[in-house]
Amino acid sequence: MFYSVHIEKLQKLIDYLYDLKDFVFRGQNNSEWELCPKLDRMIKNSNKSYIEKWYIEEQILEKFQKNASLYLEKLPDYNDYYSWFSIIQHYGGPTRLLDFSYSPFIAMFFSVYDYSVSNDFSLWAINKELLLKKIAQRNNFNYLDLGFKDFKYKTTEIFNETVFDRNIPKVNSMLLLEQRINHQRIAIQQGLFLSNLDNMQEFYECLKNMLNKGKSYEEIEFDDIAKMNVNDIGLIKFNIDNKLKAEIISKLYKMNITAEVLFPGLEGFVRRLNFTIFE
Repeated sequence: MFYSVHIEKLQKLIDYLYDLKDFVFRGQNNSEWELCPKLDRMIKNSNKSYIEKWYIEEQILEKFQKNASLYLEKLPDYNDYYSWFSIIQHYGGPTRLLDFSYSPFIAMFFSVYDYSVSNDFSLWAINKELLLKKIAQRNNFNYLDLGFKDFKYKTTEIFNETVFDRNIPKVNSMLLLEQRINHQRIAIQQGLFLSNLDNMQEFYECLKNMLNKGKSYEEIEFDDIAKMNVNDIGLIKFNIDNKLKAEIISKLYKMNITAEVLFPGLEGFVRRLNFTIFE
């Protein structure tokens, strides 16, 4: 099931997050936003159709592959589409990938990063184990036989083999993706990606259909969800009251989850300036 929970007391949420050991997390600084990759947002905000997204995505990849050697010393194999997309994503380009983290607190950092935004924000938690089982079912193998280490890299092989093959049906197909060799930032942020395979389908609709048979999430009180078996929950969207933002920033600072840590170098130092008001 999918659940939506409004959070007004931070400590209850923090205590509960430690129970979500088999979940991955994403923070967003507006609780009204659904889960949507940058490429999809770009299409929605333009006069382009989802049919045209096929060609736009291929054009983005082609341009990047053609010019990447001007900026990068080491390049992925030409047909390692996942690695190419992850580099584009790393530098802020539009892809079908959506960033997640194994750490709920790193994800929470990204939900409070823009303090100029006055609306409530959100922390999304997806049941990784349940999603992996669904991925294995759709691809006709048992991920327990492979072992988690091999399985999580097998999904990148599936991605590379199928993402641009239009003859393979991919409706409601989604992958959890990691790579064997991380970028520095991905490693620090304990990052991974989720991606839908059907480029004609919206990300969130694909996720709902894969995990929850198309149902929307149910609004529920925090005390009620805290009593549930977390293994039975597919997704939780925590809608966090904006008045908790300063408290969260303070707690993350004490955990050493800061912009300087998550974004090494000058970029992190400059990003840290956004939080000067709390220091």
